[in-house]
Amino acid sequence: MCSSDLGVRVLLAEQATAGKADSPESVHQMRVAARRMRVALKLGGAQLGTKGERLRAELAWLGGLLGEVRDLDVLCERLGAEAVTLAEADLPAFGNVLDALLKQRADAAEALVAALGRPRYRSLLRALAAGAVAPVGEAAAPTDLLIRPLRSLRRAAANPEPTDEDWHDLRIKVKRLRYAAELA
Repeated sequence: MCSSDLGVRVLLAEQATAGKADSPESVHQMRVAARRMRVALKLGGAQLGTKGERLRAELAWLGGLLGEVRDLDVLCERLGAEAVTLAEADLPAFGNVLDALLKQRADAAEALVAALGRPRYRSLLRALAAGAVAPVGEAAAPTDLLIRPLRSLRRAAANPEPTDEDWHDLRIKVKRLRYAAELA
């Protein structure tokens, strides 16, 4: 099964509950599936041509919608866990901040659900389901798929004094290498 088959299955399975406040895992799973398919397309490079680039752009669009909801899910969850450590006097102000973030999350989820009902999303699913994202050609050795992501990770890991942003970038590069290894 190629990465697009699995990714499309995940998107279809999770889209019904994506955006619902009690189902944050659906958004997470869809985001991971979109990211994996983008990595597969990037590794496919020239073999996939402009069709592959268009699909990567559409998956980036979807990932942006999913990311906005997912980031707010994670932030609200972490802040909620921290609320127990606050002094009683700080709780009203904390509640106001959390309410504002939950409102922002609800708005992002509404935009996501609306997008999942539009032709653009359905067109993306059709293109993916039609096999537009095939495994990287038979000529590519599995180790060839790992060269670029590994090189990129090594460069990023060589930083002796990483900032928070550098750590985040490193985490993304590790994920890309993991997805490439899975694809290989």
